[in-house]
Amino acid sequence: MIIAGLFITGVGFFASTQIARLFGATKLLLGQTATYIKWYSLFSIFFTASILGNAFVRNDGSPELAFWGMIVGALSNIFLDWLFIFPLQMGIKGAAIASGLGQLLSCLVLACHFLRKKGILRIERFSVNVKQCREVIVCGLPEFVIQISQPMTIFCYNLVILHYLGESGLTAFAGVTYMMVIMLGVFFGISQGLQPLIGTSFGRRETHKVNYYFRAGLLINLILSTLLYSIYVLIGPYALKLFITDNTLIPLAYTALKWYGLAYIPAAINIIYITYFLSIRKSGQAFWISCSRGIVLNCLLIFTLPALFGIKLIWLPLLIAESLTLIFAMLLKKRKNTKNIIADRTEDCLEKRMSQDNL
Repeated sequence: MIIAGLFITGVGFFASTQIARLFGATKLLLGQTATYIKWYSLFSIFFTASILGNAFVRNDGSPELAFWGMIVGALSNIFLDWLFIFPLQMGIKGAAIASGLGQLLSCLVLACHFLRKKGILRIERFSVNVKQCREVIVCGLPEFVIQISQPMTIFCYNLVILHYLGESGLTAFAGVTYMMVIMLGVFFGISQGLQPLIGTSFGRRETHKVNYYFRAGLLINLILSTLLYSIYVLIGPYALKLFITDNTLIPLAYTALKWYGLAYIPAAINIIYITYFLSIRKSGQAFWISCSRGIVLNCLLIFTLPALFGIKLIWLPLLIAESLTLIFAMLLKKRKNTKNIIADRTEDCLEKRMSQDNL
């Protein structure tokens, strides 16, 4: 993660303008976009360390500390945004530095877990094991696809919206994405909370608990996604004014919110399916679900639907992609239930032990 953070820092700091152009920044937005990328990239190590540390601390028996690490990072980010942008008049540069310092503070909180030696994890010298590295990469691919699916979706939508609706449409869509990021964060929080519970139960071969946590996750995310979407529809015109200063764009943004936001109901369920498959060591299934919802169907439909059927369908690609992915995930789950997966894993363990005994 340190190596990855250093790489991102180098690329982001020295090629910020090129990156901004690559992701579709117009002349009006290019300068400030490049400035934000340049200064935020300086804190890439702390951003990656915060993600990694949160996962380690949560799985090492301190979910409360992991929670407070994220809370401290978020609240300090909000305060420092205000401090740097308004009293100190640092503009977009200040916003980037504030976000980076928020991640730094989050890392300091998470570091307390290791300094106090609360769990079993220790920071020690180690030798690189190619087999273990490969296993980490394979297990991490679905999560990688999940994380890049949101910026990929926004990137593709930015290109399409600029083509059909211009910069005003892009401003309207930005307001919608701010609201949906909050909604998406809730679903990821639920799934990350379920991951160690399902994983531990699977390791103990407790089939009933694995199925219980899986069904509970589906139900919680279904209820929360439906509730949040209903609230967004009710307060949408008022909430969007917090992010969009031009009132003439509110009707367009509200239409986008209703159709684009509806996709987050099946998306919330898909996230639970991905977490379930990851937790029971079925990375292949999780990877294909992630690719289906995040890259293949989504990006394909974003470009093709408006081109084939007109601008009226510009907000529907995500809903269609998530719904088709949900059907695909349900079929994968039905193909092999948890009981059979655990039975197969037990047989594999017995075979390994027998071969070791023979040796």
